[in-house]
Amino acid sequence: MKDTNAIDKAIRGKCVKEINTIVDNFLNEKEFMNIAHAVSGPDIDWHYSYSVADGSEEETDMYFIHMLYMGLAEMPKDGELPKPPERSGYYHLFEPLFEQLPDFKLLIRAKINLYGRTPEIIHHPDHVDMKQPHKGAIFSLNTCDGGTVIGDEKFDSVANRILFFDPTQPHHSTSTTDVKRRVNININYL
Repeated sequence: MKDTNAIDKAIRGKCVKEINTIVDNFLNEKEFMNIAHAVSGPDIDWHYSYSVADGSEEETDMYFIHMLYMGLAEMPKDGELPKPPERSGYYHLFEPLFEQLPDFKLLIRAKINLYGRTPEIIHHPDHVDMKQPHKGAIFSLNTCDGGTVIGDEKFDSVANRILFFDPTQPHHSTSTTDVKRRVNININYL
């Protein structure tokens, strides 16, 4: 198991809002390959999404998602009780990833994103994941020329790399041109 203390030390004393931290080879090879094989296999169900960002503006690109976990992101505005969290049948494969997140207390949402290849890199619209303060991470399952853009900085998609960032600040994803698909896991947690 990875020494999470080393990761904690790398970001200790710094507010996630102030830094974007990359950790390469985040999982050991066995844990990474278990996840990578499951996600690239024929049995996982992918759901089409017409909007990559928040749906507030027309987009020319689309992607597919697999929701691993959807907890309570916001209290319902109608006063009704929130529906219970839902877990994917693949959730158990990702527990080693969640357990190694620094200062992890509660998972809010985890979803796998699959972006198809495009002739040119498409930059999707900026968005924030949720408005309330929380932590975010993007874990890449393959290496490609796509990435995540925060401000003016692009963070490349590299297999088994995780990017810790502030998901309440504007950011966006891109497509890829050099492989058939870009696949990552977007994690929102406390």
